[in-house]
Formats: sequence, structure tokens, C-alpha cells
Amino acid sequence: NIANFYFAGIFTCDSGKITSFISKLPLTLLDRNDTSFISNQAMPSKKAIPLTLGASGSIYIAPANGYFSIDGQGPNWVDLAIVYPGLNYGYCFASRSSDKYCRVVVPVSTGSQCQILFDTDFTNLISFNFIYAEGEV
Repeated sequence: NIANFYFAGIFTCDSGKITSFISKLPLTLLDRNDTSFISNQAMPSKKAIPLTLGASGSIYIAPANGYFSIDGQGPNWVDLAIVYPGLNYGYCFASRSSDKYCRVVVPVSTGSQCQILFDTDFTNLISFNFIYAEGEV
């Protein structure tokens, strides 16, 4: 009796009987009690790839769901614009006036284009990374 079991796969039927069944990997079923696990999937992971910062106005494409992160000194402001056809949004940050320091982290989805603008060159670029979301690693 298989009434109390769940199976994942592709099957064909003939006159109400399963005539063939190709098993697939079991599904991980989530319920409302898994909200902490689900929300954690969008959080930054420890996996990051270093990027090379181009000139102001350069565009970078997100390889997965995650975050673009830039950390450094020099410009008066840094603007990270997420570019979609017909819709642009972004985050513009002023550097600290005392030492021109700025750290920016921007969430993006897979394939998003991120244009980074700044008014003057970085004199001390500490890091420029793409950080993968937990659900991507």
C-alpha cells in the first residue's frame, strides 16, 4: 500500500494504472514554520568574488542573486544605479566628509545591471565585490 508515501517523478497511465514511472529527486517541502530558513536565503553569504572597478559609469552584471559591495575612499559620492529597461533605481551615498570614506552594499537579482558612478576617482579602493546570497551557494 503506497497511500501514505509521496513520490516525485513522471508517470504514464493506462486505464487508471501506472504503466511507467521515472523517479525524480525528492522535493524539499517547506511550510510556514520554515520562515527563518526561507528569509535567510536572501541574506549575504560568505562567498564573494572580487571585481575590478572600471571608470565612472561602467556597468556590471550580477551573476546570481546577491549584492554588489564597494568599500573605499576618495570620491565625494558614489551612486549605484540598478538599470532595467524603462525603470532605474539605485542608491546614492555621500562619503564621510572627514576622510572621504564610503561603503555601499546593494541587493540585486540574477542578470541585473548595476551602473556605478562617482565624482572623483577612488584614492584607496579597499574592495569591490559581488557577494552571493545564501540561497545561491
